[in-house]
Amino acid sequence: TLLRVLIQQVSTAALSYTAPQRRGEVLAEVEASLLTSARAAAPGSDAQLQLVTAWASFAQSEESLALLRGLLSGEETLEGLTVDQDIRWTLVTALATAGAADQPEIDAELERDNTATGREKAARALAARPTAEAKAEAWRAAVESDELPNAVLAATALGFGRVHDTELLVEYVDRYHAAIAGVWESRTHHIAESIAVGFYPLALADQRLLDATAAWLDANPDAPSGLRRTVAENRDTVARALAAQERDTP
Repeated sequence: TLLRVLIQQVSTAALSYTAPQRRGEVLAEVEASLLTSARAAAPGSDAQLQLVTAWASFAQSEESLALLRGLLSGEETLEGLTVDQDIRWTLVTALATAGAADQPEIDAELERDNTATGREKAARALAARPTAEAKAEAWRAAVESDELPNAVLAATALGFGRVHDTELLVEYVDRYHAAIAGVWESRTHHIAESIAVGFYPLALADQRLLDATAAWLDANPDAPSGLRRTVAENRDTVARALAAQERDTP
């Protein structure tokens, strides 16, 4: 549990709290350190599994991508690591996020795991692809349509928010604030809350996002209390990130 919390804190600090001008350097250091730690972890341990999963989420370097592919194909191994179906989806999603796996690879993995869980994991991987088209399709399927099952929608939101290039989410600052009141009114509370949290472009964590969210709150004082609370929590998360970025600026 302690390791899981520490990994989460490191991830948040690296992705949101570092100054933008030095973030690339920090992310590369975190990626390399997590890989070193995963290789040094006790074979077959829970720590090894957690570290591999965390490293995969940061994987961008050629070394990391080659190892991801090797673990997936069986050409590479980490002593004690069982590459079961859950780990396979972790590897596929990491490759997809880095632009190293596209729909054919994701579809092939879904053929191996044609289950409800497999369909959720495939939706996450598809939404994680680093293209404007992939993000737009995830938005359309989850926000503009009500056809996705709850679990698939949640998985799509997770993939949508996974980006190495935050520019992919810039256009969703305005789209989110224009759509969220209608979503809250037309969907069930659970689904609306999932969208309000999962499709908020938090990875941007910049002044434009903070200003847009504050402006929405100012312009919608009579919005449902649950929606205002959720949007306010999103705003506060960005405000904390910006305060940290300011302190981290050289």
